[in-house]
Amino acid sequence: SYDYIGMNLTREPFDDVRVRQAIALAIERQTLCEAGFFGLCETTQGPVGSGSPWDFNYEPYDRDVERARELLAEAGYPDGFEMELLPTTQYGETVRAAQVLQQQLAEIGIDASINAPEWSEWLELEGNFLYDAYICNWNGLIDADQYYYLQHRSDQVFNFTGYDNPEFDELVDAGRSTSDFDERYQIYQHADEMLVDDAPYIYMYNKQEIRAYAHYVKGFVVRSDQQNNFWNVWLDQ
Repeated sequence: SYDYIGMNLTREPFDDVRVRQAIALAIERQTLCEAGFFGLCETTQGPVGSGSPWDFNYEPYDRDVERARELLAEAGYPDGFEMELLPTTQYGETVRAAQVLQQQLAEIGIDASINAPEWSEWLELEGNFLYDAYICNWNGLIDADQYYYLQHRSDQVFNFTGYDNPEFDELVDAGRSTSDFDERYQIYQHADEMLVDDAPYIYMYNKQEIRAYAHYVKGFVVRSDQQNNFWNVWLDQ
């Protein structure tokens, strides 16, 4: 699973890719990992973690405050701007991350306030594009299609950023109709680079999935999709 910042591409100035890239360059992910999830995570600049065969290791956003300021100036915001971050109290790590983001964004001239409503109100604001940038997480996933299609294809119900790129749509459609791994790998590698460059999501970190159980619990497996599967679990007592 990954924690990320979702940008509202239907609202200025976040409809400008240079602004989104500036924010991606302004953040320091390791600090966010430590503050948000107590360091029990792996920083990432794309959706897929290093434990997956679909990890493309495309990382163009190592922190560069000077370049971030240049991009804001190119976009017409040399003195920065004001924005609101939308975490939720449902997930405390999003609130902690927002507090760190607030400090990091200030270094490039962005004055970020924080609105952290409860889950039901948060869903209402996110689902109706009543936000600047929201902070949330997505479920543990396995196949490449799950990382790219549902949240980013232009006509999908979970596309809450307004991302609309016909070339990206063609790629994820092709990935769904191709069974050969090597061919799919090339398709999704291209889609990954396109998505990270366009930055409708700014990825922060992948959480470690940690489960605790007694010594007499047998057959339990920690799964990458976060599910607790008890089909083969038994108690040795």
